Amino acid sequence: PHTYTHTHIQACSVTSRCLRVEIEGTRTQATLFRRNSLATKLLDAMISTGDGTRSSGAENAFLEGAMPPVMNAIVANVVASGKSGLEINPTRIGALDRGLAEGPPDALAHALEQHADALKEICALCIDQMDAALCKMSPLKCMVLVQLAGDLMHKFAREGGYRGSTSKDVLEARVISLLFLRSFCPELTKSDACRRYAASAVKTKDALLVRRAQTLVAMVLQKMANKMRFKGTSSAYLVPMNAFIDAQEGRLAKMYALIEARSKEVRSSSGSASSVEGAPMA
Repeated sequence: PHTYTHTHIQACSVTSRCLRVEIEGTRTQATLFRRNSLATKLLDAMISTGDGTRSSGAENAFLEGAMPPVMNAIVANVVASGKSGLEINPTRIGALDRGLAEGPPDALAHALEQHADALKEICALCIDQMDAALCKMSPLKCMVLVQLAGDLMHKFAREGGYRGSTSKDVLEARVISLLFLRSFCPELTKSDACRRYAASAVKTKDALLVRRAQTLVAMVLQKMANKMRFKGTSSAYLVPMNAFIDAQEGRLAKMYALIEARSKEVRSSSGSASSVEGAPMA
């Protein structure tokens, strides 16, 4: 059973209340949780810190277990791909591998396809790792996120919905998208992510290629989290990733189901539920 410290219960309670206040005061739905407000800073801190349980043993941060497999996969694929790394922008490959860029068109097309396939596999791994991280998230934190979904539903059901929809599934998926946009993707793109999470040191010649691969993976995950696709001239080289994004339809809702199930493990007898769950917004 989970037995939480008083400080952790209070921190989750304050976070939940601040998120509720921000939701209620939001005028433009498209900018909800986009700025670094007190509420979003508290949410970021709650997600990234340890669980605060007396019986959990080591208090690992949310993504400590999720990031190493991802970074190891990125490094391994970059090293195996040679000079061009996992680049899928044809205009950038020329600066990386002139022989490939000036060689037969079929060779370039084949390399771009291989790189895109590798990026899709890494993105799929990222989603699997997020699933695993959510399965380990403390029920008390899960309760805060479920309360957040309830507050979103209450607010936007009154005022015309989020982006034109009051769908319960849409608003619940929005909570999971926040975890990608404010936690997973920022952690993935940190300049020291490779040093912190990869099993082996990256050679100097590969460092920029690894950073570029981190960015490309994060770009795809951000589009997926926002339920958007790549389009337009500037993103034309990323259009092949749309098939992967389309294939993830419904995945965020399944992730929400994970945290909803874990939130039910919090027992009112511990005092945690009454501390985090407040009255509905007026």
